[in-house]
Amino acid sequence: MWWAITTVTTVGYGDLYPITVTGRVIAVLLMIGGISLIGVVTASLALWIVQRVAETDSANRAATAAQIDELRTEVRRLAALLREQHSDRVN
Repeated sequence: MWWAITTVTTVGYGDLYPITVTGRVIAVLLMIGGISLIGVVTASLALWIVQRVAETDSANRAATAAQIDELRTEVRRLAALLREQHSDRVN
């Protein structure tokens, strides 16, 4: 069991290692705790990055929607102007 946990946690065997059962149990708990801690830190960092990207994305979408509305208004204005000029030529 000691060999399996030491291998799975990639701690390695090293020159110093616990000999007693109690020492090995404590070492196993520390190995598992260390891996868990690294997982929590990594997940927290990933969550922070994802939230920042989502905030930026929301702001960009709002700005893009505003620009689209402005462009639609401009297109309507230009279309009305063209219709007016066309009707002036026909008459």
